[in-house]
Amino acid sequence: MWNYMPYQVNPEREESYQNVWKMWKQHTNKSLCAARNSKCFKCQKPGHFARQCFTRVDRVKIHKNELKTVSISTQTENCNNKKSIKKKERDSKRLQDYFDRKRTLQELPFNKTGNTVFISTINSDCFLRDQIETLKTQLGDESFNHTSTLMELQEEQENVRKLRKTIKNRDAKIIELENTVQRYEKGHDKITDYITEIKVEKENWKLQCSDVSEMYNAVRKSELDLKATCKNYEHELEQLKNNTRTNSGNYHQNRRNYQYRGRRY
Repeated sequence: MWNYMPYQVNPEREESYQNVWKMWKQHTNKSLCAARNSKCFKCQKPGHFARQCFTRVDRVKIHKNELKTVSISTQTENCNNKKSIKKKERDSKRLQDYFDRKRTLQELPFNKTGNTVFISTINSDCFLRDQIETLKTQLGDESFNHTSTLMELQEEQENVRKLRKTIKNRDAKIIELENTVQRYEKGHDKITDYITEIKVEKENWKLQCSDVSEMYNAVRKSELDLKATCKNYEHELEQLKNNTRTNSGNYHQNRRNYQYRGRRY
């Protein structure tokens, strides 16, 4: 706040004036204002400066004879003479940048368009940008759905591959069991021929060979054991065939579901 002695004290400024006067005394230890010997340029009255004048502008008469007029060219030349070389280079660079920027703006396609058209163009661009952002969001969602579907498809393919491997192992095991059954059947035929020969010899030597009778009983017992073993193997073979049919049905059902799902998506 400026400290000055106004030539007239307005009622609304009296309290402010008292505060200013107290502050001036406190900080400067002086009882006189700095503007006591100054004269206002607007109203030509002493006691204050022109920047603190409260006189209305329409009532102020500017003294033209006291105004100093300086031509623009003279003022520019004086400023240029006072400037250093670095400042002159700085000013020339600023002017060059300004003209380059202005030339660039003039080359834009919307240079001659009105403000309303330009604002409408910006609004349409904003609308299109929002649409693009919405489409990007939708594309991201669709991409996520496609990725999840692709992962599910890969899982189904892995399950099908495991089922095929399991079926292949079961088929190999069934073939091995069939070969084992065939070997036992061949052995059974041989045993049957051997029993027939023994029966013939038994008829011939029935009365004389008690040892042959015991051997016959032993062979008979082993025949029964072999038959029981063959029945067990046949039962296991039947169970394996049933399991194979069940797994094959499940495989075909999963394949149909996978094909139906592929058509769905």
